[in-house]
Amino acid sequence: MLSILVGVAVQDSIKQAQPPFTAAQSAELIGYRKKADGSSYTPPNLLAYRARPLDGIWATAPYLHNGSVPSLYELLLPPNERSRVFYVGKREFDTDTVGFKSGWSRDGFRFDTRLPGNHNSGHTYGTELTEDQRLDLLEFLKTL
Repeated sequence: MLSILVGVAVQDSIKQAQPPFTAAQSAELIGYRKKADGSSYTPPNLLAYRARPLDGIWATAPYLHNGSVPSLYELLLPPNERSRVFYVGKREFDTDTVGFKSGWSRDGFRFDTRLPGNHNSGHTYGTELTEDQRLDLLEFLKTL
């Protein structure tokens, strides 16, 4: 329901823009781009959920919708191996785990994944990778 309401609000705002946007400009505003071969892409459903691009994903920690996973490395671990408690607020990047370094700081925030709404037990895609596969995937994600 929320997705539909937001979609309608966005489309309404685009329609009321002055000067009016072309159809291509409207599609660009809501996240559609040309295909890699340069041809146009016509979205089948403008109100459908579109995941954001992975460009710069290495710089968007912590991960998941609620920020409950501190690094991409941990995101690729089975949920029972992920940190239960970590700190956010530092801006020192950890290139090995692809996330910000965790640790207490005066301005930091203690994130406890055992609290309601903070769970990090979902999203198990990629959790069955071997350690070498996991590290190879992380190296690839650093290039995006």
